[in-house]
Amino acid sequence: MLVLRRTIAYVLDRAALMRSLFDEDLVAALTLETVNLANLSHLREQKAFGARSGPVSRELRRPITAYALAVSMDIPRETVRRKVKRLVELNFLEETSAGLLVRPERLGEPDVQHAIHQNLLLTVQLCRDLTELGVADAQAISTPRGLHAHATTRVTSAFMLRFLEDARALSQGGVQAALIYLALLRGNLRHLDPSSDRTTLEGVVPDALRRPVPALTLAEELGLPRETVRRKAARFVSNGYARAEPGGLVAQPLALPPERLRRLVERNRGDLRQLLVSLKATRKDA
Repeated sequence: MLVLRRTIAYVLDRAALMRSLFDEDLVAALTLETVNLANLSHLREQKAFGARSGPVSRELRRPITAYALAVSMDIPRETVRRKVKRLVELNFLEETSAGLLVRPERLGEPDVQHAIHQNLLLTVQLCRDLTELGVADAQAISTPRGLHAHATTRVTSAFMLRFLEDARALSQGGVQAALIYLALLRGNLRHLDPSSDRTTLEGVVPDALRRPVPALTLAEELGLPRETVRRKAARFVSNGYARAEPGGLVAQPLALPPERLRRLVERNRGDLRQLLVSLKATRKDA
């Protein structure tokens, strides 16, 4: 479970980094990443996906419709429409008759380059932590030397969105609900030494060691509207996946169906293996 906790921290830190490009608008950041990966989905099994040192050119991209985007993200079409409009105004997206395309020239500008470099450092730190936790092959990516920053961003974006898709099954909601529940899980355990395994036989930290987190804190950490977080949190409580205390919310992962948690752990192991393979393929000396 320590590996899963470290993955959750990485996904949340990466999401925070990417939303910093959009005045902390998390959904706008996720929209851009989803469009970018959809544009490149036909290249995912090709070396070009990971080996290109810069943004993939417009000619190689395939558009995604706004409707397909809303379905993929499980977000209302009107919300997607607003986020797309903003991303077009910021010159990140182009609307064509066939759908939406990311503007590769925008990905080369200084603010994006800074975020991409920071993502590289976050990813290297993840691999160092995984090495300490005994994850095979992580040590090979424990230094930024030789890694392509843009290629690293593409493969880590794919990893993050896959993880959020798996986490949606855990929270029984859309991508926003998944992120809120993951942030709650991390927030409840933030006071614990991240290297210590304080789990039960089921692999879950006991409720007695969890500290409540206010919904307002979750909203601020995720860059989501307070009302959105409040609604999702109320659903967690009604489903028994969290409880409300005077100081805030406490996740109750032991109340989740065991197969969901077990599936998330197993899928995370497989996704991490694929991430490490993909990262090694992005190295300039690979």
